[in-house]
Amino acid sequence: MPSEDEFKRLGFGDTTGSTVAGTSRSSDRLEYDAETDSYAGTFDFRDLHPSVAVVNAVAAVADMDPLAFDPIGDCLDPDALDVLLGADSATGTDCSVSFNYASSEVTISTTGRIEVRPQ
Repeated sequence: MPSEDEFKRLGFGDTTGSTVAGTSRSSDRLEYDAETDSYAGTFDFRDLHPSVAVVNAVAAVADMDPLAFDPIGDCLDPDALDVLLGADSATGTDCSVSFNYASSEVTISTTGRIEVRPQ
């Protein structure tokens, strides 16, 4: 599990009071769900592009530096993901995208929720 400083660097905010990872606030938290064997958290896409949030979430789950992974652009277009799901998204509805990245199944939605299931 990454240190508190590492979680802050990855965009998870203050980790004080965390149970698994992230913070005690409802946002910027990454929690493990034993029933689905996945980690999930909610990110504020006004502060962080969805493509960056995905890399950070996967890195946190794997306890690795985000730069250790292949570029997310190898599996999808990060600019398209940012436009589709970002804070300025014009969809007006809840939309989600699922894909495989860095040995994990990732689902991300316009609500800011990211689920990472290591494979």
